[in-house]
Amino acid sequence: MRMGVFEPAISRLSLAQAGGIGRGQLADLGMSRSMIDRAVADGRWKPRHSGVLIDDSRPATYERELWAAFLALGPKSLVGFDSAARTHGLRTFERAEMVRMARPHGLRGRLDGVVVHQIGDHAPEHVVDIGGLPVTTPARTVVDLAMIHSIPRLKLVVEDALARSIVDLGAMSDLVVALRRRGKPGITKLTIVLDELASGDVPPESLLERKVLDAIRGAGLPEPAFQAGLPGRALGPRLVDFAFLDGSKLIVEADGRRWHARNQAMSRDRERDLQAARLGWQTLRVTWEMVMGDPVQVGRDVAAVHTLRLRG
Repeated sequence: MRMGVFEPAISRLSLAQAGGIGRGQLADLGMSRSMIDRAVADGRWKPRHSGVLIDDSRPATYERELWAAFLALGPKSLVGFDSAARTHGLRTFERAEMVRMARPHGLRGRLDGVVVHQIGDHAPEHVVDIGGLPVTTPARTVVDLAMIHSIPRLKLVVEDALARSIVDLGAMSDLVVALRRRGKPGITKLTIVLDELASGDVPPESLLERKVLDAIRGAGLPEPAFQAGLPGRALGPRLVDFAFLDGSKLIVEADGRRWHARNQAMSRDRERDLQAARLGWQTLRVTWEMVMGDPVQVGRDVAAVHTLRLRG
């Protein structure tokens, strides 16, 4: 069988993979090993990694190197770390040249010009498809970068990602909390950075409470009771910021603590929320970042929950 028979399928495959192509993929198209070897000998393709060829008729791009590494390491590998940062367009990594891939523990593999990190906690929700390649999400990429980069560089990355809405502060915070329980390296560094960037100085409670109340009023909700007693009071006389006493049994807490302090107090907050929940109350927590970033959305969210609570 002549090579020309396979050219349309090969061209589509090469185009989709930025010029990287696996020997196994060519075999799946019906090409024999001898045909592939002849094409390599004729200069049609050049070997890049074991079992992987590159189409030299296409530009020698960074994306081609990513594809070659992915094809060599297999479907359980991911584009990660600096390579993921460059793929997402994070500044300070725009000119990253080293290819960095991640794969699960126990799957070994060394590739020329590629750094392979063994990571055991990449969950499906930490991965996004970009042009056919599995890439760690922006938030997960930042977490992984914290493992290998300094605090100053990490701070630049987080500032850039937040400023351009590449990552969401709330989602990032949740991810850090989830992964920290597993003792993940770099989490302490990232916590320091988030603590510095999350909200700057702690806002005065009166200002934050006023902003939250404005958001509630802006959504057309009834006036909540201010500084109402914590339902049940089993944990002492501490008050809640806002409570709707119209039958919805909804509490809204304004949280102006800096990120690190908020994270440390999470256990106590959950205990208070559970105490209220035992008596049928639901607690919504609104942070300084939320109400300053999008007060209208905060009001809508509170209103939606309030309506559902009244419906029973």
